[in-house]
Amino acid sequence: MKKLVQVITLSVVVVIAAVTIAQEPATGTLSGRWVWPQKDLAGDGYVHLFNVTNGPPPLPESYWRVPDGTFPIEGDGRFTVEAPAGSYFLGGMKRLKGKGVGPLSPGDVSF
Repeated sequence: MKKLVQVITLSVVVVIAAVTIAQEPATGTLSGRWVWPQKDLAGDGYVHLFNVTNGPPPLPESYWRVPDGTFPIEGDGRFTVEAPAGSYFLGGMKRLKGKGVGPLSPGDVSF
């Protein structure tokens, strides 16, 4: 009897694991191009995703919020973002003087 309970328990665990693996969250892809007149976006440009359910979008002049995803912008301004299904705020920035984190500096470009 004890052996039968162990076999049934193991079978249930295997089935639960298989169902959990099979139910991966849906994802989506967003591709676009950030065009900014008279600004070179090559290098150190990033698109940020902010999940709507985690709070309001950041306001660079008031406060910053840690993005739920950060993705590089290619030299011609193109970007591709992959994220779980949901609603997001989209933002981006290009640092004038190389890489860095924190508030925007004079001359940095953001949207």
